[in-house]
Amino acid sequence: MNEWEKCKKRFPNRTSLTPEETNHISIFFDDHFAATDQGQRFLFAQFADSIVWSAGPSHPWHYLNDNDQVSEALLTANYLDQESIDNLNILRGTGQYQGKEVKYSKE
Repeated sequence: MNEWEKCKKRFPNRTSLTPEETNHISIFFDDHFAATDQGQRFLFAQFADSIVWSAGPSHPWHYLNDNDQVSEALLTANYLDQESIDNLNILRGTGQYQGKEVKYSKE
């Protein structure tokens, strides 16, 4: 059983994300879920080979294995020509290029 499967097994009462929480999920996260632990709601996601968690949309993402914060540089590493994009939303991959709305794709 891989680490992601172990994480999901630890939280058998997983729930869907709210629209606000969905906006907090990076387009580069492979899978995700929400769960409540000791009365607090948390978001979990698979990011490449790592598992990350957040306490919600107004909170940063952290690695589950060591609790280090996921850096903005890692969250934006897959965006090509990002310096040409204005108002880049690093999680949703949206912004403006030469005044036009653009959205990055995971592929």
